[in-house]
Amino acid sequence: MNLSRIHYLCILVFFLSGCNSTWNALDRSPLPKEDDFRSVLLLGDGKGHAASGFLLIRNGRQYVVTAKHFAKFMSGRDTVEIFVDDGWIRSPTNLVGHAKGDVDISVFSFTRPTVSQAFDQTPIVSANDTLNLGCEVWYLGFPLGYMFDDPTRNYPYPLLKHAYLSARNGTPMLYYFDGLCNPGFSGGPVFAATAQGSLRLIGVVSSRLKETDDPNSQATSGIFLAYSARYAEMLIDENPIGPAIR
Repeated sequence: MNLSRIHYLCILVFFLSGCNSTWNALDRSPLPKEDDFRSVLLLGDGKGHAASGFLLIRNGRQYVVTAKHFAKFMSGRDTVEIFVDDGWIRSPTNLVGHAKGDVDISVFSFTRPTVSQAFDQTPIVSANDTLNLGCEVWYLGFPLGYMFDDPTRNYPYPLLKHAYLSARNGTPMLYYFDGLCNPGFSGGPVFAATAQGSLRLIGVVSSRLKETDDPNSQATSGIFLAYSARYAEMLIDENPIGPAIR
């Protein structure tokens, strides 16, 4: 066997062993729970704009978290469209609040809960959790309107995508991720693996960074942003008006 062939085989073995390690690492990473998937909703404003949102249960009451740039039309008692049974229906809502400043998070509640009892959601990140740069991230939503049918319920099933935590900002609490984020993911939940080995809800998808400043360009940098989900908790605690569930 000549040296070039030996060199090729060594590279192949190294590559395959690296792939195996990568997949093993992914297998060990905690994934969002089934109820995390089922909490995600496809929302519309009735004017052709759509976004993702997700149910959040706090202190026995149900709320919907989404992106403020989608929910900015809401001011009090409004209606929002939800995609159900292969079509849009309008549902009355009460605004809980819009986050202040640049924080791209809004919370509202339906006048009646969409689920009758609490479900097993992944907890929101707390001060006791450690997030390291480079940790694995999962996010859920309806990119470009894509969805899958869930035979166990009337609502569509969101898509799951993977990224890595690239950077974070202290004030406001903002995360940057290495991952492709398509239009329609705005308002969806972002989950991350903590240094302690647990999965936590850490953010709400806001936007993606463009590759250039050209307003006519749709090229993306492969980086997207999410504001901390703890802002949603703050809004709820300031105005806990969500409908009670069992």
